[in-house]
Amino acid sequence: MERKKLLIADDSEMNRAILANILDQDYEIIEAADGREAIAALQVYHGEISALLLDIIMPEMDGFAVLEEMRAHGWLEEVPVIMISTETGTATIDHAFALGASDYISRPFATRIIRRRIINTILLNAEKHQLMDIVAERFLREKRNSDILAAILGYALEARCGEGGTHMNGAGHLTKLLLLELCKRTDRYALEPDDVELISTAAGLHDIGKVLIPESILKKPDKLTKQEFNIIKRHPQEGYRLLLGSKLDEDVLNAVLMHHERCDGSGYPFGLMANQIGTYAKMVAIADVYDATTSARVYRGPLCPFSAISIFEDEGLQKYDPRFIMTFLENVVNTYLLNNVRLTNGTVGTVVFIHKDKLSSPTIRTAGGFVDLSTQSNLQIEALI
Repeated sequence: MERKKLLIADDSEMNRAILANILDQDYEIIEAADGREAIAALQVYHGEISALLLDIIMPEMDGFAVLEEMRAHGWLEEVPVIMISTETGTATIDHAFALGASDYISRPFATRIIRRRIINTILLNAEKHQLMDIVAERFLREKRNSDILAAILGYALEARCGEGGTHMNGAGHLTKLLLLELCKRTDRYALEPDDVELISTAAGLHDIGKVLIPESILKKPDKLTKQEFNIIKRHPQEGYRLLLGSKLDEDVLNAVLMHHERCDGSGYPFGLMANQIGTYAKMVAIADVYDATTSARVYRGPLCPFSAISIFEDEGLQKYDPRFIMTFLENVVNTYLLNNVRLTNGTVGTVVFIHKDKLSSPTIRTAGGFVDLSTQSNLQIEALI
């Protein structure tokens, strides 16, 4: 049976020899004559070392500095540290524990105590990791169920219509960005990380009802007939029914059902007004339209992001919740600062300034100077390059 590895870091050769003599029957000993040698050994063996016996007072790099370096690398989660020193002052011991030490042994060494303390430290570290694994597995199992469901159904839809999985994942990502930005700007919504994940899950599932729409309609490259469009408009209700028997939160289900509703009552399937539409659904609707507009579809290519933003500016405040639409657009458009673009007259330049009152028409730096698109209605950004 392979023996556990112990790293002993002490500048005293005699102290290392004493500890090695006590422990080498039970452990494979690795020695380090100072803090730098200890770090070098950890870089090679940190995944194999069961514990580190670490002297505090050493030349060049003392034990406290080693602890700080280990914490910076994340090694303290893997390798428990037992400090060894003649120092018995409370301040020294407290400082060692504050930096992440698991135990503290004073010289002179007592063989039985050292052996027992090392065994206890290794066992406690193993039990801690076992408990962490159990908790993490339980959390991930619950989260994975919804994530896997969203991914599988999304890619099943992509296979049917050539766009669904990518679009659904894109909408989920954009919804998450909107939520994180809202959390930065205001504490009004008091969103916990679980809430963010939940709403993102809703966005990732929003179009799942399209799996029940005929493939011939989903992949039709020409304009849909009125009858075909009415069939397409059934997908929110179909998606809701598909997920109704799941354990998904009711707000997620409502987001799937209502993501095509609009605040002015012009949406479908029910023509709901602003106060009747769920908050999650309002957020998902914005991410859905932006991602769909800027992605390739079977019947057209992708629109330039600034063209999509312009559409939102023209109709957004009537159709979408103003609290969410402005936060979303400002956050999205700022990601294109310093991007190179091509204008509709063929000029190439760089986005250097965003106008808050006209997000789709920034100022562009070109070879010939600056072009303020907010003052030129006949000139727009045609593409990112």
